[in-house]
Amino acid sequence: MSSDFDNEQQLHLLIEKAIREDELGSIIDSNIFEAEKDSTVVIPRFSIDYITRKKLLKAGLNVLSSLNSLHILTSDNNISVTKNEVLRPDIVAICSENDSIIIFEFKKSKQAERQTLTELLAYEQEIKNIMPMLTNYDVKFVVVTTEWSPLLQHSVASKVTWSNRQILCLTASLNTEKQLSLKTFIPTAWKNIGNVYIPERALSCLTLCLYEKNNGQNIEDDKDTQGHGFDDRILTAIENMVHTGNLINAHGFILLWKDSYYDKLSLTKYNITVCGISAYELFNISLLTTDKGAKHWLVNAVSKYISEFSPSGHSESLFHIANSSNSLLDTFVDPRTEGYNHWETEKRELSYRGEVLFCNFFGLIGEYARDHVLNPKVKKSNVNQFLNSVADWRYPLNGLRLIKNLSQPEFFSTGKILCSDAFKLGRLIGIDSFLRLNLQKNSDSILANKFQWNLVSLLEAFDEVTLITGTSKNISKPSPLKFSLNHENIFDYSNHIEWLLKSFFKESPEHSLLFYIGLNGNILFDDLSHKFFHKDNLNEIWESIEENIVLIINTVLGLYKQLEIEDGLYDNLEETYKYLKHLLDSDEKDDPFIDSIEFSSFQNVWSKVLESVDRLTLPAFHAQDRLNVSGYDIDWEWLRQGINEMLERGENDAGFILSANGETATGRVFERLGIKSPDSPLEDGSLYFYDESSGLGVIKIVTWDELMSGDAY
Repeated sequence: MSSDFDNEQQLHLLIEKAIREDELGSIIDSNIFEAEKDSTVVIPRFSIDYITRKKLLKAGLNVLSSLNSLHILTSDNNISVTKNEVLRPDIVAICSENDSIIIFEFKKSKQAERQTLTELLAYEQEIKNIMPMLTNYDVKFVVVTTEWSPLLQHSVASKVTWSNRQILCLTASLNTEKQLSLKTFIPTAWKNIGNVYIPERALSCLTLCLYEKNNGQNIEDDKDTQGHGFDDRILTAIENMVHTGNLINAHGFILLWKDSYYDKLSLTKYNITVCGISAYELFNISLLTTDKGAKHWLVNAVSKYISEFSPSGHSESLFHIANSSNSLLDTFVDPRTEGYNHWETEKRELSYRGEVLFCNFFGLIGEYARDHVLNPKVKKSNVNQFLNSVADWRYPLNGLRLIKNLSQPEFFSTGKILCSDAFKLGRLIGIDSFLRLNLQKNSDSILANKFQWNLVSLLEAFDEVTLITGTSKNISKPSPLKFSLNHENIFDYSNHIEWLLKSFFKESPEHSLLFYIGLNGNILFDDLSHKFFHKDNLNEIWESIEENIVLIINTVLGLYKQLEIEDGLYDNLEETYKYLKHLLDSDEKDDPFIDSIEFSSFQNVWSKVLESVDRLTLPAFHAQDRLNVSGYDIDWEWLRQGINEMLERGENDAGFILSANGETATGRVFERLGIKSPDSPLEDGSLYFYDESSGLGVIKIVTWDELMSGDAY
């Protein structure tokens, strides 16, 4: 295959001929879009690293679908309606099937690429001058070049990702018979930061407190026409905030919540919390993945600024969004921006005091939320089985679950069923049962809030259990869980608990013990519980689990002791063991075991016990069905790009990972196992494959062909 055209005019004539003969679509190699067209398995997730590529795929596929039945309006002619002004696009055509305007631009050299996007946007403006109100979606661009320079790749990626332009990129060449060949191209302008999730600290929050005017006398009852319990104009204000966020290309979410501290410690009944992604926090993540040995002038300058000024992430745009509806709110309340937090802190406070009434999203997070709720694959899947009971991202339970999905999963994050996961699942079920019972006796708003927030985490856990169960071949399926979202209904978990212990946890004694500690200890493990529950109630719960707490601590100490005898305290286990004995006041004893433990001492030691039991005991394992790669929408080119970038950074253990729950990803294989990375990368295009599907973490050296064909599994 050759890319040598005699000149740009030759490329132009060949494409024009293909358009006139209605053959353009048939000569384009569009294999790269196959996964996007056949997305039969993938459930949408918000991924930082995949944002740009997904939008480029979506935009390219959209333009590709409009390249049939084209009618050429002009070819290499001046389209300007202003005298002595020249605007000469290569080709402008209309798709007669959907009335889209298609602007073609051809480039033969990198030097000529520099002004490509500038020219295309100028042509678009002139077309809109002739056809006012033509939407951006109905103006589509096809950029054809023989070479893709970094500048052009970044220009296209920027316009598609952040301005939602519809652009198809094609690489042109001539075959041996001098026939035109066109291949779809996806710019690689986004540098992977190696973290697909948004850390909760990277979500900066501020709260618009709606203080009442004239002691609330100005709030008219007839303004609540929908039965919300609050003034409808508040929802109008939030809709405008979302619109503002979309206009300025910000990304985040908004919560309207009712304060249970009102008339106690708070002066506002209703509050609007606005959260946006902090670019500075995400920068700190991406800084860890910059290429070693290269000079990063801008990176270093921004890093220096952050170290000197410590920006909080509460940017001007966040205030602009929060205050964008004040002209409306001022007519009936006194809005003031307060409570500058990060989501990590904000959600802890809201988990008791905030009754969430309404959620909404803007920017890329808004696109994700809508895609998730409206996606037919999500509706058909067993995962998120309660998300669509009310198919609305604004519904509080749905909105909070979508927000939770933005960050690292709380459960089974490695695909393994760890002892700590059993504890956390038991704790969530225990809190749910505890609160349902107590809310039957006392309709307390603070407990009702806690019920709502706990339910969000509980449903996430059930989703993860469903994922693992669905990919396993040696596990019985549980009976359908007829779950009640209403705290007034008592829910019987007994059958499901029996299935968890016997089938899901494989009757592992450590998993079962920790599950029961979480189940019976429930609210005791909530770090804010001491604020809301009487000491006598907490002591009663403590007495019911103390014996089991002592048992699991002694189990951990026994495992440490055995490793010590066998000289097998690898990595930092010896330090952890010494620290644990110090906390338990048993570091001077030959026999480290304890007979009892005080509640105060338990609080200090529990996190180390969970960490230790995960490292010293085996996960509960379920063998997977053999992975059928043809049934998955795996973007192999993207995975290859990610691994190549890791290798360029000197991460020699970069490889492909198949987790125990069937999820596929790229990452550092040796680092995942806690062992030293190789001194040099693999040769001959081979790569590491970390396969957990057999129950053991097995590292293989495979080729890309073996991965893509399924022969490696």
